[in-house]
Amino acid sequence: GLSFVFTGALEGLSCDEAIELSKRYGGRVTGQPSSKTSFVVIGSDAGPSKLKAIEKSKLKTLDEDGFLNLITTGETDVSTLDEKTRKKIEKEREAVCQSAKEMERREK
Repeated sequence: GLSFVFTGALEGLSCDEAIELSKRYGGRVTGQPSSKTSFVVIGSDAGPSKLKAIEKSKLKTLDEDGFLNLITTGETDVSTLDEKTRKKIEKEREAVCQSAKEMERREK
């Protein structure tokens, strides 16, 4: 499975939701980037020490949309896909976000 590190605040998901989604789709989440990190998901206000480690290690990075695309389709770039496939991915992404929000409500 893929290994993820999250840094900064994501707009549509809480940190716990992002971690849960990663695990649900077979991913692993670690606290610090390393050579074994598959992707670093960068949100707003990302930590400067993590950004330096990412740059130094030349790790692959994703924004929140890229992360959601990756876990729902296995692709990081949907711009190369046809319109029908992009619409399907968008529906799946909305379902994933809705599911995460419902999980959060149940936990409160």
